[in-house]
Amino acid sequence: MQVAHVHAIGMGANRQKMVHIGYTVLPLCYEHHNMQHTIGIKTFLDKYVLTGVRVDKELSKRLHLGRLNQKYDVHMGEPIKYTNGG
Repeated sequence: MQVAHVHAIGMGANRQKMVHIGYTVLPLCYEHHNMQHTIGIKTFLDKYVLTGVRVDKELSKRLHLGRLNQKYDVHMGEPIKYTNGG
């Protein structure tokens, strides 16, 4: 399982040092994670009728996602308009 971010976090960002709390993610296999990047997140979410999961402190801890004990400010850009009703 790979953690795929629904909102782009920026190329070159160190995902081991960033705080993931507040981001929306999807658990994907390698093949589907690549597909998500290839066809684009909106198309991917519509194709598979997915919406993602918001990372909270507990999920971040269980998945070993970066740092937990820092101030964090999440900037995810414009909301994604799902055509699948999500």
